[in-house]
Amino acid sequence: MSGLRPCVSGTVGGHTMRRRRDAGRHVHIGGFARENGVSIRTIRYYEGLGLIQPEGRSRGGFRLYGEASRRRMHMISTLKEAGIALTEIRDLFDARQSCPDGRKSVKRLRAVLIQKAWFVEERLAELGRMKSDLNTTIRLLQVCEDCTHEGRLDVERCSGCSRIPWEEKLPDLFRVLMQ
Repeated sequence: MSGLRPCVSGTVGGHTMRRRRDAGRHVHIGGFARENGVSIRTIRYYEGLGLIQPEGRSRGGFRLYGEASRRRMHMISTLKEAGIALTEIRDLFDARQSCPDGRKSVKRLRAVLIQKAWFVEERLAELGRMKSDLNTTIRLLQVCEDCTHEGRLDVERCSGCSRIPWEEKLPDLFRVLMQ
């Protein structure tokens, strides 16, 4: 026995096709949602926004998703993680269709991507600052963890502590946690 599951039929792009279930080429909406770690409702929401469309329908009328949908979902997830809103992602995806001329559409895509790259750079800088604050706070909390003072530790009470480098700007995170 080869271990392969039987072939199933489906309609994709108006064509009847046969595929092996384990080939992973086209899946119903539930399988597609599971593959991407989202709910079926999210897939339908993305469809409503025009971010993704099924590549076809099965004989039973179920939505079918394939490699193009997988690539698009991966890009949506990546852009969302970068802090780009769904409406902005849709605008990016629609940029090419908004210009009938090939060169104009490329120019439009380039302009949108430059704007998004700037946004990602700003986000990276912000995350870098956050990482620095986290690391400094962790280092300062290690000093406080080893403290021999009795009672509750806080910024006011510990303001004279010789073990804390007060010449260093204390991150707001540390100050808030130690209030």
